[in-house]
Amino acid sequence: MCNQTHNKSMMSSLKIIFITFLFALAPNVSFTQTEYFDTTQYNTEELKEDFNLFRKKLETKAPLLYLYNSKGRTNFYLDSLYESIDHAMTPIEFFRLLAPINGFLKDQHTSIFPGTEMFNSVSEFPNLIPVDIELFGDQSLITFNFSSSTQLEQGTEIVSINDVPCDEIMKTLHSIYNRDGYDMELPKQGINVDFWFYYHLLYGISPTYKFEFISGNGETRNCTVPGATMDKMDAILALTPKTKNEDREPGIYLEVIDSLKTGILSIEDYSSSTFKENQGKRYKQLVAEHFSTIEEKELSTLIIDVRGNRGGHPNNVKHTLKFLLDSPFELITELRQVKKPNEESFDKRTKKRWYPTLGIGTFKPHKNNFKGKVIVLMNGESLSATAELVSVLKRYNRAIFIGTMSGGNPIVLSGSLNKGYWELPNTKLKAFVPNKCQILGNIELNTGFGLEPDYLIEHNINDILTNSDRTLLYAIGLINSK
Repeated sequence: MCNQTHNKSMMSSLKIIFITFLFALAPNVSFTQTEYFDTTQYNTEELKEDFNLFRKKLETKAPLLYLYNSKGRTNFYLDSLYESIDHAMTPIEFFRLLAPINGFLKDQHTSIFPGTEMFNSVSEFPNLIPVDIELFGDQSLITFNFSSSTQLEQGTEIVSINDVPCDEIMKTLHSIYNRDGYDMELPKQGINVDFWFYYHLLYGISPTYKFEFISGNGETRNCTVPGATMDKMDAILALTPKTKNEDREPGIYLEVIDSLKTGILSIEDYSSSTFKENQGKRYKQLVAEHFSTIEEKELSTLIIDVRGNRGGHPNNVKHTLKFLLDSPFELITELRQVKKPNEESFDKRTKKRWYPTLGIGTFKPHKNNFKGKVIVLMNGESLSATAELVSVLKRYNRAIFIGTMSGGNPIVLSGSLNKGYWELPNTKLKAFVPNKCQILGNIELNTGFGLEPDYLIEHNINDILTNSDRTLLYAIGLINSK
């Protein structure tokens, strides 16, 4: 009896510590204005209904729910969140409470996201933060200045925004971004790309923004500038010179460097609808046309650029691999779904399923498969189906990999057999809970990290200042050195 009382007391203390930690992750929003978000208040019953629906789907459908956290730790986390729903909240307040789930669960396909109205409203705010900021190492640097201040030039290190330290801001933003396992490349890349969006979700808006920054001579200075509208920033961007790649719709493109007998195949998406909408053809047809060109020109090296490719349909990966491998190959070795939700062990909790249209089985290569050297460029936004591509190429020792670690796990990753996001009934937040997972190879080899590149080339501020692509240049340098 004494032990039970002690355990209950300890659990109670742990919950207090956990909830304190949870709210320590919440941003300091004392300076913000949030009235531009929906101000409808939802009572605790409505909020708990939304939360319980999301939790039930997690526990009954998500195959990787206990892969990186024990069942006990997961239940403790979710119970603590539930207990925190003790007062009425607006949708944005509820989102801020739940958003750290994205980082905790460590499954890139499991997430809580703003509802459609909330998502669209952010870009309509009248006073958006007028700079783009990216994290390079431990420095938050300006990559584009939309304000009229000449002090906030590209490359300037920002120390704080509205008196909130940038390291705290970045830590908070990264904590709500989904990921596969322990790999932080996706949160880092994702926040760098859309810093302004996530910043406003968590920190609201302000009529003006006070920046503490390091000047060119190393002094710490302050500068306050007004916010800007999206229309104003778009107008400034429209006047900025763009590369040909930035000016095109996402798709699959081939560029040939005749002097090097080298092709650069940029695969920017694997979603089937992308190619039909943007290029007027199916992926299978487009990739076949490109490899016919590669064969006609007798290219000896192919650079495949999948940086920023967040995935799509495994069939499109299969069609790519058929042109890159010269013997029968496996793509997905096993697909599993939840069978016994109450079990913690992955093997007991899930069962094998057979879905040949999703890349299960053995596939024959095309007769005109490419037999030259393959170099793959990847980064933290190489996810999902793209992680399947790099995983198989690695498994068959078919490519050299350059860039940063893939954001997608090369051994085990989840996905969905039906529609993606669905709305919570009251707050209208969007949720995604996967109902399948695919295994590529031996799951015992899963480290919780993405595929390591053979040559690590990290994006830095000089790449932006000089408008250069060091990763691609490094690949070309390797070809030249042979």
